[in-house]
Amino acid sequence: RERVGRIVPKMNFPVPWRSLVPMDAVQVIQGRTGEVLADICASTGAVVEISGEGETPSTLSDKICTVQGSIEQKEAACRRVVDKLRHLQEVADQEPGVFVVIVPSCAAPMVVGQKGAQIKEVIELSGAEISVGKENIIGMLDQPIG
Repeated sequence: RERVGRIVPKMNFPVPWRSLVPMDAVQVIQGRTGEVLADICASTGAVVEISGEGETPSTLSDKICTVQGSIEQKEAACRRVVDKLRHLQEVADQEPGVFVVIVPSCAAPMVVGQKGAQIKEVIELSGAEISVGKENIIGMLDQPIG
């Protein structure tokens, strides 16, 4: 695939989805012994992992949730994680909530699109408010999108 003088690489492998999870939500998503996370994985077919001790920069107070699988599996697992976060924060389905996705900084321009076209389309189709971080998360090569 080619675009105006540059080649856009085609990804031939599944790309994991990554998001930030507040520390106080980790136990709600994992469960005391990992049983909730295991249920999310079993019911969706996705592989869902929460970063452990020392796996995130010390400057980041949140943990990182990584979801792998097919698009459908990732969507289902992500929905379950968002439902757990909404329940914990006592936010109803139709109320605005905050969910922060992180993407490699090198991929952020593709997410945003030329002159913001991609992100505007997502906003229009979903009704979500989306903010793209201008800088990387300190200690990481990732940008937050929330």
